[in-house]
Amino acid sequence: MPRLVVSPPDRAPVPAARKSLPAPWARRGRGAARLAAQLAARSGGASLQARRARGAALLGRVRVLLVLLALLALPLPTGGQGLPATEPTPVAELGPPQSRGAAVQVTATGVTLRVQRSRRSAQVIARWRLRAAPGPLQLLVPSTLRPLTFSGSRNDVDTDTDTDTATDSSTNTDADKAGGRAPGLDGAAGVEVADVVSSDTVLPPVPELRIDPGSGAVYEAGAPPPGPPAGLVAYLLTVEIPASGELFLRARATLSSGFDRRHWRRTNFEQAHALHKRSDPFIYQFAVRGPAGPLVVIAEPGTVASARVLDGVVRAAAAARRPPVVGLTLGLGPAVAALAPDPPGAAGPAPLLVQGLVRASLDVLLPHRDALALSVEAGSDLRDGHHVGGALVYQLYTPAWPYLPLGGHLDLGVSCDLWQSRGVGLGLAGAPSLRCGGRLGILANVGYVGISPSVDIFPPLSQMAPGSTETRFTAQYRVAILVTVGL
Repeated sequence: MPRLVVSPPDRAPVPAARKSLPAPWARRGRGAARLAAQLAARSGGASLQARRARGAALLGRVRVLLVLLALLALPLPTGGQGLPATEPTPVAELGPPQSRGAAVQVTATGVTLRVQRSRRSAQVIARWRLRAAPGPLQLLVPSTLRPLTFSGSRNDVDTDTDTDTATDSSTNTDADKAGGRAPGLDGAAGVEVADVVSSDTVLPPVPELRIDPGSGAVYEAGAPPPGPPAGLVAYLLTVEIPASGELFLRARATLSSGFDRRHWRRTNFEQAHALHKRSDPFIYQFAVRGPAGPLVVIAEPGTVASARVLDGVVRAAAAARRPPVVGLTLGLGPAVAALAPDPPGAAGPAPLLVQGLVRASLDVLLPHRDALALSVEAGSDLRDGHHVGGALVYQLYTPAWPYLPLGGHLDLGVSCDLWQSRGVGLGLAGAPSLRCGGRLGILANVGYVGISPSVDIFPPLSQMAPGSTETRFTAQYRVAILVTVGL
């Protein structure tokens, strides 16, 4: 028959013995020497285990510290880090005007682009010349821009180019409602906006092309748009043709931009000089199809912009003006120079001379990312060891890393001591002061502050002075470690 199984009562767990208990001393039959050796072995094992435990704890702390340093080294997210590298340029449609039955001749006379101070938008002013019989004339202007402001005049002089007189037509006043204007429209003398209707015209897509804001050269960036521009409407206008039979029609609107943050990205030369870093290195691109004629681009003093007509599309680009190509770097730190060898029979090695060194470098940016630097320096030990010198080096810059103000450059060139208080080597009396050699240095910078170790190697004397132990294989050197600030 089945048996009833009863669980055993809960008991406190008993740790297993790792080692057997030692036998009583009386049963061992061993001497005091054996007992002392066993006690010493036990104490040594305990100290070894304690050392291992302390080492493991120290290793754990080191790992935690390395993880924290790695987290601190990661770039923090910024406002522009989530932006893509490029954004397609929206292509706006603006005209040309079309007649609604009457015989009219429409000629494009030009387009003006005014880049706003922020460079993220631009105002476009398109102009057409209308020739028709005097009297009222109905026109249709296709566009994707809203609001759109129209005005007319008897000449082609654009008096609104230098002043921003465009009104915001999104505000509806009582006068607009009383005049029968549609909401969101604006009119001017001689031109009346009757209505805005949807347009079913299908326009071909425009390929994605971009231009350089400085040279106007065309380059490719980003993918072409997926389809034709959307939101095409038709503005229905009524204009009054004067007795001369000629009227100039203007349309004014604001263009939104795409951008590119690769083409004119910051260089390490900018990062290393505080007065050269651009706050906004993006290129903003604009495009509008419809206007034609001579192009005029107006930009703020700190903005460079250019425009071109490509395949019937007016394309413009604007960016912050590139910084100047000349920078200044100041350095301060210690320098250690090898003195001239002692006369024969002198005890001990040749001494070293420790000086304080001040260096000023004029950096000239080359067409690529590298630079040439012409520097002057002065060193002194505040007693009787002084020197004045200069150098011409080539600076090989590293690429600029996105979102990190870290960089550096390798220096390679020629260094000369123009004057020394104690002759060549700062220890050989009666020798000439002028000597030239090579310089090898490196600079690592965080922003415009950096550290720059360098070594100058000078050849031996061409004519040995009395008492000198130099040979033709003896070289002298100077090692400097400077803290630099770029301006």
